[in-house]
Amino acid sequence: MKEFIAEMVKKHGFTRRELNRVFGKAQFQPAIIKAMEQPAETALASWQAYRAIFINPQRIEAGVQFWNRNAQPLARAASEFGVPAEIIVGIIGVETTYGRNIGTYRVIDALATLAFDYPKRAQFFRGELENYLMLSREAGIDPLRVKGSYAGAIGIPQFMPGSYRRFAVDYDGDGLLDVSEGPGEQRQAQILISLGEAQRRAGDPAHRETLLHASRLAAEQGNADALARAATEAGAQIVTS
Repeated sequence: MKEFIAEMVKKHGFTRRELNRVFGKAQFQPAIIKAMEQPAETALASWQAYRAIFINPQRIEAGVQFWNRNAQPLARAASEFGVPAEIIVGIIGVETTYGRNIGTYRVIDALATLAFDYPKRAQFFRGELENYLMLSREAGIDPLRVKGSYAGAIGIPQFMPGSYRRFAVDYDGDGLLDVSEGPGEQRQAQILISLGEAQRRAGDPAHRETLLHASRLAAEQGNADALARAATEAGAQIVTS
């Protein structure tokens, strides 16, 4: 850890005093190591069992509500970045059920634990810890405050800090990238943080199938014509995949 702190001071201009304060309050979490070694998904017997977690009436209904609330920024994102709204909504639904489960671990605890006490992936997590400290400084947030997954993923799209720094978009124009758990830009700008990863995941049939059901339900409930068109497009992708 001392070597890491020295590197952050030299490379990025952090003060040793501030980093000592942060890491002095970071806590090793043995449960995180266990979760990395035994992911919950491995207990599922089949793909069908895994699929059933994500394609169910409750999650689909939550997706429709999220889409309705955020129709304008989603449409803007699709227009500006070329990533269909159903892909963005699908990822957020799979990752956090539209913000209902963003994680309970402090990100600093998760990343410090994995960076310094999980040798098999220490290099990756040291990089993410570096990005997290940079992101915290850039966004003006306390690195001890933010919570996320046991792997250090943050916010409604569950992106790692490095992805936030690469893909985040300030959509309310305040000059900040909001990575908090609260409403406001969390529901709008962070949709766009998903775009880089969304492009990579666009070929995943599971995401398309989830949103095909959501899109149909949205259309049945009288949503905008764009949602019905999205359902048709998603269905075509499934048929041809």
